[in-house]
Formats: sequence, C-alpha cells, structure tokens
Amino acid sequence: MTLSFEFEVHVGIGTTAPAGKLDVEGSGGVILNAGNVGIGTTVPAVALQVVGDIRVGTSGTNGCVQQFAGTALTGTCSSDERLKTDIKPLGRVLDRLTLIEPATYRWRVDEFPGRHYGPGLQLGVIAQQVQKHMPELVEQGADGFLSVHFGDLPIYLLEGLRDLKTEKDADVVQLKARADHAEAESASLKARADRAEAESAQLKAFLCGQFPSAPMCQP
Repeated sequence: MTLSFEFEVHVGIGTTAPAGKLDVEGSGGVILNAGNVGIGTTVPAVALQVVGDIRVGTSGTNGCVQQFAGTALTGTCSSDERLKTDIKPLGRVLDRLTLIEPATYRWRVDEFPGRHYGPGLQLGVIAQQVQKHMPELVEQGADGFLSVHFGDLPIYLLEGLRDLKTEKDADVVQLKARADHAEAESASLKARADRAEAESAQLKAFLCGQFPSAPMCQP
C-alpha cells in the first residue's frame, strides 16, 4: 500500500493518482462529489464512513484517535506533562456524576432519515440530562441539537472513583475513631468494675472482722 500527496493536497491510499482529496483503492474506497468518503461503502452517510474494522498506529499497541483539538478520544495518545500548561485538578464530580442516569433507547429513525441512524437498541445517556448537571460536557450544534463529549466521560468517571475512595477513606477513619472510643470506654468501664469489686471485697473483710457471725461471712 502506498501513500502519496499531490500538489492540490489529494491523498491516495493504494494509488499514486488520487482522484479526489482522499482516494482509497483496493478496499472499496470511493470519493463522492458531496465530499463524503466511504471505505467499504459507496454511500457514506458522514464525512468518513468505514464499513469494517479500523486499525491505527505504527507499531505494537500505539495509535490514537483524536478530537479536532488534538485531545484523545481513544487509543494510546500523547499526554506528556511537558506539552501542557494551565494544569488544574478537575475537582469533585461524584455528586453530579451520579445524577446522570444511563439509559437504553432507540433512535427516531423514520423522523430523521438524514442522520442515517440504525434501528437497534442503543445504550448511552440523554444530552439534556447531562446538560442539566454537567453542562461542560454538552454542546449545541448549528442545527440546535445537543451533543455529548463522550470522550471526556472516562476522565470524569476516574475522578468519581477518586471521590468515592476519599469518602470511603474518611468513613474508615471515622469508624476507627468510633471503635477506638468504644474500646477506651469499655476499658474504663472494666477498670471501674474492678475497683468496685475490690472495694466490695475490702468492705466485706471489714464487716466480717466486726461481725464474724453475719450470714455473708459464713463459708
């Protein structure tokens, strides 16, 4: 497979004479005049549609799929501290995160044919609910419909786990403090009981010395 660039920034995969901005040969690739690219299909529904598996990277387990700003969506992606600035902790998210309810749903396929949704049962979240509790994860398109930054959700889930651990650690410390207090109270009560028993023995010895015939002094 060869990769070539023409002067007009056309890219060819499997061809040295790309017919459009991206031309894929040998894999069912096609360039439509509307600008959509299909690999394994002649009717791509979006800017790039691949019917089949996608492999990215150069070797081993590397390879990254990025959003437009270059931040990772999935894969083995650049995250070196030396490339970043204005680094700040995300902060507590657990309370807001647990207000978002995962749901199953079906797309309204017949009402929005231009979106080319599939008819099967889907799993995800509802953008309006996410927007209510975590608006930073939602954006509104030019068509007025809402989209969710699904690539950011794992980071929020990671912070949620950190929050949960912080709560659990605090509970453990509190429970240990209560247990230590209860143990100290128990030791104090035992000491008082031991003193009372000793004092009772001393009183009995004194009384039996004075009244040896008393019933409590008899063997």
